[in-house]
Amino acid sequence: MRNQEIQIIELEREDRLEAIRLLREFFLATREESLSDFQAAALLDFFLRYVGPGIYNRAITDSHAFLLQKLDDLYGLEKRIIPIERHRCP
Repeated sequence: MRNQEIQIIELEREDRLEAIRLLREFFLATREESLSDFQAAALLDFFLRYVGPGIYNRAITDSHAFLLQKLDDLYGLEKRIIPIERHRCP
């Protein structure tokens, strides 16, 4: 990060609750382990703190590349300039 204080990604309440639910379901389905809401929330916080910034930075990089491509597309909209020919009056 560019001399910025590390900021933990925060989710909206509904998104956070859904992520916790999904983590609990994932652990139950793949590991046959039951996580409490507290355990799933702690795991989510870990990922948001340590993995989230890398994902966020990748999204910024992808967005930057996308916008640069769109800006380049603007040049395709340029109109050809037709020079005015000077006619000499007789």
